[in-house]
Amino acid sequence: MISLPLLLLLGNGAWFTADDWDFLSARTAGNVGDLFRSHFQHWTTLPILAYRLLWQLVGMHSYVPYQALVVLLHLTAVALLWVVMRRAGIRPWVATIIASVLVFFGAGAENILVAFQIAFVGAFVFGLTQLLLADHDGPIDRRDWWGLLAGFAGLMCSGVAITMTIVVGLAVMLRRGRRGWRIAMFHTVPLATAYVAWSQLAPKGQSAGEYRSQSVLQVVEFVLIGVGTTFRGLSRAPVLGIALGLLLIVGLVLAYRTYGQRPLRRRGAALIALLAGAGIFLVMTGLVRSGQPGLIRFARGTGPARARESRYVYLIAAMVLPSIALAVDTIIRRWHRLTIPIVALALIGLPGNIHHLLTYQPYYATLPFERVSILSLPRAPLSEQLRHSKVPVPFPRLTPEGLTVGWIVDSRSELPSPGPLNDVGIRSQTLRFLLVRSIPGANLRCRPLDLKEVRVIHKGKSITVERGNVFVAWEPLGSAPSHLSELLPGTYTALVEPLRLRVSPESRGVLVCE
Repeated sequence: MISLPLLLLLGNGAWFTADDWDFLSARTAGNVGDLFRSHFQHWTTLPILAYRLLWQLVGMHSYVPYQALVVLLHLTAVALLWVVMRRAGIRPWVATIIASVLVFFGAGAENILVAFQIAFVGAFVFGLTQLLLADHDGPIDRRDWWGLLAGFAGLMCSGVAITMTIVVGLAVMLRRGRRGWRIAMFHTVPLATAYVAWSQLAPKGQSAGEYRSQSVLQVVEFVLIGVGTTFRGLSRAPVLGIALGLLLIVGLVLAYRTYGQRPLRRRGAALIALLAGAGIFLVMTGLVRSGQPGLIRFARGTGPARARESRYVYLIAAMVLPSIALAVDTIIRRWHRLTIPIVALALIGLPGNIHHLLTYQPYYATLPFERVSILSLPRAPLSEQLRHSKVPVPFPRLTPEGLTVGWIVDSRSELPSPGPLNDVGIRSQTLRFLLVRSIPGANLRCRPLDLKEVRVIHKGKSITVERGNVFVAWEPLGSAPSHLSELLPGTYTALVEPLRLRVSPESRGVLVCE
């Protein structure tokens, strides 16, 4: 169990990401709609319940309990994949070496260190559990019922469970042949029915419809990028990634010739189904995530390039590694002298992946300035006037997650300190919450702002800036002013009162309107 504290140490310093705010601020365990409302098309009831429990226990005072949950799920996935390898007849030492590759797979760091990814990793773990419980001969028994329950739990974690349900059905058919279709349906049809019912009846959450593919070519490109990125991530070098891919192909062909179709199909049903599942996952994900409308379609990391995202690469690698283990085991059984170079090729990416875990920063993390501002708001003067306010925070990336200024103030006791900020620092960090952009009114009276002046704005009243920018500082009576903030042309409305501002023009010709 040394991997648990080591991974937490590697992920030390992480904090909540954009997605976390949906489960923290916009959901409650006592509201059925909150529990079943989709999160960007994912059914996430169980992760929501986990977050709500941790919220009650630790609030947001520590990220470690949240992060520990995803690390534990990750290590559980590794252990279950080890069992898949062993059931396929792979020797224990080979299975252990290949499993260790996933333990420290830095290219998939998002699913190892980011707490919110309990949704993806949880669905994968429950899917693997169902796969192993369904992997037996004979009629339906208690194992199958428990497996079906695990599959249903996976559905309530994320859409990854759709792929895993297909993998389970495929594995049953591979192991049992045509006569296994009834058992395959037992493991798949109820789950498909439940998912369709949820998709039709559950409240709609954040939309991801703009990410749908617009052409077959986008999906094909998504699949190719996903495969290439995964093998490059396993080896940390393009050439070595190609070598690892060739090793997989040669080893599987050799295994087919060595063991024969029927024995290999029965013994390695779960392993083969997972390998197929990697392709299925890429195609299905490409259909709903490889598109990109508008001008940003050419931006880096959008469209088919999303296949490079760490959460996808992790799942592809996890589904491919058992087959790599079979290939490695088969080749070195045949040619013992190749043991060292083959094992070296499998492990060569490990140092680079560990370094990547140590330096990983999710691109959608709550930014440092956002974190300080959010934690400062409940401690700012006049913030009590914002209690229960539904005004969204002024951070575009967090707006879709439902985070509001009212929730931040209402949750003061559950939020940690913003750090060593004095009163001036707190006012400087929180002015952006108190003076928000709005729609300009009619019949505005404008006049030039040539010199610095003090304006007191009352709650619900606005100030409009035209023909240039102005600098403002929050300066309560008898207090030092905050640091300057720049206001671009537009209308700004006060959410509290009295908001005493020192306003100065950036250049001549600026108009200030009321």
